[in-house]
Amino acid sequence: MQLLKGPGERGVIEAAILPVLAKAGCKPSDERDLHHDLVSFSLWDAIRPMDLLGMIEVGDWPDRGLRLTDFGSVTARAILWHRSTAPRQSIT
Repeated sequence: MQLLKGPGERGVIEAAILPVLAKAGCKPSDERDLHHDLVSFSLWDAIRPMDLLGMIEVGDWPDRGLRLTDFGSVTARAILWHRSTAPRQSIT
């Protein structure tokens, strides 16, 4: 969602994601607390396929910038719309 507002820097996006994930109760499989490196690795796992599909532009090292392409922006909006209007998966 943050990239829909405009290009961003990976470190800033990771810092914004960490408290959201922690508040949602996300924990690594070893039950330790979330930390910046774990969020960074997980974000990269999401970025790679989006890059291959042409949804996102990733800056070359050492630039850590991220930008949605036109296709990526349309796709992200469609996914967000679907998630917000789809039936809930549980009643609790």
